[in-house]
Amino acid sequence: MRRTMSVMWTMAVGRPGIFAPLGPLGSWWLPDVCAGSPSLYESAPLGKTLERLIDFDLLQSGSVRYAALAVDIETGEEVIFDTRHQRVKPDHIRASAALLTAFPAIEIDGRAFVDGGLSSNLPLDPVLGEHSCAPLLCIAVDLLPLTSGRPKTLGDVAGRMQDLVFAAQSRRTMEHWKRRYEADSQKDASLPPVTLVRLSYTDQGAEVAGKAMDFSSESVRRRWAAGLKDGQALVSRLKAGDIRTGLSGLAIADEAME
Repeated sequence: MRRTMSVMWTMAVGRPGIFAPLGPLGSWWLPDVCAGSPSLYESAPLGKTLERLIDFDLLQSGSVRYAALAVDIETGEEVIFDTRHQRVKPDHIRASAALLTAFPAIEIDGRAFVDGGLSSNLPLDPVLGEHSCAPLLCIAVDLLPLTSGRPKTLGDVAGRMQDLVFAAQSRRTMEHWKRRYEADSQKDASLPPVTLVRLSYTDQGAEVAGKAMDFSSESVRRRWAAGLKDGQALVSRLKAGDIRTGLSGLAIADEAME
């Protein structure tokens, strides 16, 4: 009950440093409240938090490449904000997290962008679309489960609908790249092997309805602990050779997070 109340409180007043309501509860449908930003919340606080926590000069010049996916709200085109090709700023990250209808589209260079998860929630294209000269290991973390028990409450149904919408995208994306690499390997046997490990957060029995808005300390600690445990287990399995790498084409391994 305490975590459910936390969800309701977040929906009513927002989350400090991330998002805040545009107006009083119930006023979201009024044109003067939503003028220029038709959404339930505004994400300007997230931009300030990103500026405070991230060294964007280091992000741009560092050895680790950063890329985020967004979608043009008018054309439906997927756009990748990539430090290899452009300077990434707070608004690029805000755009990649602008999930309709909760958050407003973010305007960049005259175009309005929203969350890339609406098109591809597991954006493998930036990695798998560029053939490497050496064997590649790609670890993809998927937070929404494709399989689950039958929902029992209306809240369960709403959560399960969200899971299916996004997790089904992930399955189709992986199937697409599997077929693509099989075809490419038949044409060119010299292509280096690629191993895709999908680490999926499947055991969500402890989650409550509206889990995306659950920022309670109990839930955050539990998710962190689960991620740490399963990440360490994955590294151990890779070191032990339990997950086969070096196979021709694209080899996919599904690992369930507890």
